[in-house]
This record gives sequence, structure tokens and C-alpha cells, in this order.
Amino acid sequence: MISQGYFFKRTKGDLPSYLVFDHSSKLHIPLTQFAHFAGAFFSKNTVTTYLYGLIKYFAWLEQESSLASESNPWNRSNETVRESIMAYLAYCLKCQVRMHNEGYYLVFATQGTNKTFTKTFLSAVKPPVIEPRDKLGKISNG
Repeated sequence: MISQGYFFKRTKGDLPSYLVFDHSSKLHIPLTQFAHFAGAFFSKNTVTTYLYGLIKYFAWLEQESSLASESNPWNRSNETVRESIMAYLAYCLKCQVRMHNEGYYLVFATQGTNKTFTKTFLSAVKPPVIEPRDKLGKISNG
């Protein structure tokens, strides 16, 4: 599967897993780790859909973001990552992002927004609230 110079391949095994490569065919560790984690909890179609959304974000992050000069902008502080996601939502997805008076952010679609893609992207970047599980799907003790 190819998007924005990135591509991924599904590996074979008990759990669906993926190897994600950047535009220069180097293994993209954060996306590969995400796909491995997500594959344990979501269907392969969901993981594939999330990867398409995240690949576009990472491609933008490398090319357009002020973080592009950093070697791994994804491993920055939570606030820095949040700011880059908000910039991506505003500039690329044409959304309006506003802070609620209780401290969380609201994302509004505009006329130029692809609502389906925006919802998919937001689902992919939100941290899942999932109990730790072993490979068989049982809740682990640690």
C-alpha cells in the first residue's frame, strides 16, 4: 500500500502486523510500532485505514511542519505533538480547532473538510483506553 511516498506491507503471523516504510524506503519505527499495537486490538481493515490517515500526517510532518528539520519529531513533548496535530487539522484538513473553556479542544469541519478522513485521523491519533492484553487476548497481570 502506498501513500505520499510511504508504504506498508502486512506481515504474516497470528496477529496482524505491518512494516511501514518512509519515502526513502527506511523502516518508519513509530508507525510500525503503532501498527503492531493497533493490530492486537483492531481488525486489519481498521489498522489499514488508520495507517492511511497517519501516513498523510507523517508525510506532512516531514515536509511542511516547522518540526521537519528534527530527526524524529514524533518523540517530542506531548504539547509539541498536540500543536503539530492541530496545525495539520487546520492547514491540511481545513478544520477549525478551538479550545473549550474546560481545557479540551473541539474540532469543527468547514466547507473544505473531508469529514470522513478527519474522523478517521482523529480516531487514529487519540490514545486508546484499552486494558493490557497478552497475545491471546486475555487481560494480563501487569
